[in-house]
Amino acid sequence: MRESNERHEGRPEERHDELRALLGAYVLGGLNTEDRQRLESHQAGCDSCRRELSAYAVLPGLLRQAGPPPQPGPPPDHLWDGLIAAARSERAESEGQDSVRRGPWFRRPRLALVAAAVAGLLLGGGAVGVVALNGDRTEVSAGPGPDGKPLIAMAGSSASGHGGLEARAWGTEIALHVQGMPRGEHFVAWVVDRHGHREQAAEWSSTPNGVARLRGASSIPRDQVALLRVATSDGRPLLQMRP
Repeated sequence: MRESNERHEGRPEERHDELRALLGAYVLGGLNTEDRQRLESHQAGCDSCRRELSAYAVLPGLLRQAGPPPQPGPPPDHLWDGLIAAARSERAESEGQDSVRRGPWFRRPRLALVAAAVAGLLLGGGAVGVVALNGDRTEVSAGPGPDGKPLIAMAGSSASGHGGLEARAWGTEIALHVQGMPRGEHFVAWVVDRHGHREQAAEWSSTPNGVARLRGASSIPRDQVALLRVATSDGRPLLQMRP
């Protein structure tokens, strides 16, 4: 416990860097209860971490589309010697650098690299253009935006906005611009096909002014989409749009 407390009580910038490094695992559901609570508490007062987390809203959906990785086969016999030598060299280098590393978070890959890898895998190197920023900031996006249609507010919802759907080789890209979203909630964008099957296309957290712009992805073909729906993470519908 002492070691844990010492790690938590570093300088503010060190605590920020440490918690920011947890964003990737948070999005993918890989944090334990303590780290998840620490990160959520930190986000409440950190605009930059909230913006970065929102920008990765589409990642879980994209990863689900990618499916499980193929089972790798054993390397050819002539590669074994090289692999073993490389592993020994890397281990020796790692042990030699332990004294200058900043701690266990040093080895964590940035989620931006994960996002780029997923985008390259699913879109053949094209940009995903995932964005969800506060409404008083400029939207940064990649690729053409689909034509928007008004989103219809569901009973009891004061939210509004526009949504768009665009056909892609891998399915459907969605674009959302919403406002008046409730505070203190997590949101999910669902794409529903003509048979009632639904896929999560994006997820994000509430912003201070209730405004968000984002893009998402679904493997459902554009001509099979029957409904685009925005709901809270516990299933309460807020907005929807039919193509």
